[in-house]
Parts: sequence; structure tokens; C-alpha cells
Amino acid sequence: QTSGVPAILPIGQNGMDFENYKEFMPGLYAIGEVLRDNGYQLMYMIGSSIEFSGCDIYLKTHGDYSVRDYLYYLSNGTLPQGYKVWWGYEDEKLFEFAKKEIMKISASEQPFCFSMMTMDTHFMDGYKCRLCGEEYDNQYSNVIACSSKQIGHFIEWLKQMPFYENTTVVIVGDHPTMDSDYISRLNGYRDDYLRLSYLTVLNSAIPYTLNKTRKFTQMDMYPTTLAAMGFDVEGDKLGIGVNLFKDQPTALEELGYDGLKERLEMHSKFYDKYLLYRHKP
Repeated sequence: QTSGVPAILPIGQNGMDFENYKEFMPGLYAIGEVLRDNGYQLMYMIGSSIEFSGCDIYLKTHGDYSVRDYLYYLSNGTLPQGYKVWWGYEDEKLFEFAKKEIMKISASEQPFCFSMMTMDTHFMDGYKCRLCGEEYDNQYSNVIACSSKQIGHFIEWLKQMPFYENTTVVIVGDHPTMDSDYISRLNGYRDDYLRLSYLTVLNSAIPYTLNKTRKFTQMDMYPTTLAAMGFDVEGDKLGIGVNLFKDQPTALEELGYDGLKERLEMHSKFYDKYLLYRHKP
């Protein structure tokens, strides 16, 4: 999503041992490096430990983000000692902390990129916080509704901020829900129901003028996000990703799901040599 290429790594179920790694795919030039090299402040916030699945090494290698995770707020006393719910702290606190951090970094004349990952809807049944209602007859529906309301309130807060007029907001899911059984329990479920990730771009620097629905993957978010921020993307491609604002077929549109899957599973000497490892020129 931030580099335009798939993660073809011996990572298993997010279980790769990153303790002996100082860099994460150092051959990449990801969105963090693009923004850093253009003078942006970078901050990443998550309600769990950033060390999960090597995320800390990735963010350090590609942009050197300032990180605000569960361990950060635990160590500085913002969270009480021993506090832990779900995977760290809940989204209610995430949005509260985010507002404070955004106010700080937006006070500078330097542009900023603030990224945050919500967690309450991320696993089976989700995390039911004190804000969740009982509108639906199952927990996951109530958690999703609660998350949607919190995101909506956060966006309304952003719109009131003086920096919003010149700020692009991208709301995107990292994958379809992990609770696949939940879909089969929905009223009116159909066998041909297509599970997709969520995407919305607010306040884009360029309008979407194409009169069609796009088929795309997470890899297309790299050039698309930069284009939405007002960057010129040469050739409208970065990695395998395509700028969705322009009428150029994505890899998925061109190859179809099975064709793209087959291509991505092929071994690539270029990938191994130039992306996975750092070599002397």
C-alpha cells in the first residue's frame, strides 16, 4: 500500500523473526521517503505495539517516522501502568491521542503526513468499547457501527481545523474483514457476495473524472495517494501500482485476479537483488 509492490517475504502468519533485521526491504523507495525528501514531518499512530510484523523496522527504513504506539503511551505515563485492552489501547483513545498529536505537528510551517491504524474492528467479533451501542443483535455489527461513528466524528473535527483546506484525507482498509463467517451470517447474504477493502479520498488535490468503477489492489494506493496530495507521478505508475485518477489500466484490470496472482507468485531475480537487500552501486 505504501510501496507499490507485494511483500514476498518468509513472513508466515505475521511470524517472521525481525529481531536480527536492521532494515526492511531497503531497496524500496516508499511513500515515507518521498514525503521525507519533500520536507514532510512523518508520524504513525497505532493502538498496539509497532514491533508487530516488523512494522517498526519498515517505518524506520522508509522515512524514519515518529511512532506513537501502545508502548509509547505506556512508557510516558499517558496510559496507566499495566493498562491493556484488545491489542493495547482502544480506538476511543487512538482518536483522542491523534487530535493532540495533529495539533502539535500542524502548528509548524512544515507539511505533515499523519497516519493512523484503527484496531477495534480488526479481528473476529471486534472489540466492544464503552461507546458501542446495542443497535444490532451481534457484537461485530455494533463494533463496526461504533467505529464508523468515531471515524465520522474525527473527520468532522478535521474539517473544523484551519489546516483542513490544504489537507488530503485517505481512509483505506488494509484488507477485507478477517471475520469471514460474519459475512455468511448477514441477512440477505448471497453466494456471489464480493468482499472488498474500503477506500475513500477526501479533499483530493485533483478530481476523479473517470466515468467508471476501478478494479485495483492495495499496490495502486501508492501512486494514487501521492496524486491525491498534489504530487506529479511520472507515467502515473509506481512499482506495480497505477494512479487511479488517470485512465490507465491497473494490473488487476489488465490481468484479472487469477492472472495477477499467477504473476506475483513467480520468482523474480530483480525483486530479490534490488528490493530485498541493499547492494553497493
